[in-house]
Amino acid sequence: MKEKHRKPQISTVGLVAHYKLWAGLTTTGTVFDYSLGGNTGTVTGTDIAPTYPGFSFNGIDDFIDVGNQGGTIRTIAIWVNHAEGAGNTHPLDLNGTAFISIEASQLVGNGMGPGLIEFVDGIAGTAVSRDVWHLISMNISDRTASDLDIGRVEGTGLFSGSIGEVLLFDRVLSAPDMKSMFELTRWRYGV
Repeated sequence: MKEKHRKPQISTVGLVAHYKLWAGLTTTGTVFDYSLGGNTGTVTGTDIAPTYPGFSFNGIDDFIDVGNQGGTIRTIAIWVNHAEGAGNTHPLDLNGTAFISIEASQLVGNGMGPGLIEFVDGIAGTAVSRDVWHLISMNISDRTASDLDIGRVEGTGLFSGSIGEVLLFDRVLSAPDMKSMFELTRWRYGV
């Protein structure tokens, strides 16, 4: 019997949320959580739209509101392509005090606690070029996603560009895990 070759997959051990924005809408205005956690997101804004390989966000009023995702988060990974001229931009907010920004093309984990380790394209670092797809990820101190927003930090700012995928884990991923995630998913973003 011939063995079928399967495409390697990202480890789902400890995965608590997985928003495959490249897959588009589940129904009108709803984004599905592929971790099967049941925490769908509601699309909000004037022109937010699925545009493969992600959703485009205008930086004015577009975001995805998930609300209380529940559970403890220890690793965040997001495929982003932030727009030229966007200035500071905000791809993800866990709870209003723990959020991710891209400031002057540098990845910043705000309120993520001691032990923060940032990765860009599977390698420890913070440089995020504009108008290029990057997998930005970070290991953080235990944080809750009690008011999860994709594409904005409520009261602070919004994201301008595209977001292709958001993964939240309740475990700390190792440096080899981060590199593997990048290598296994980069084809979708032409990297």
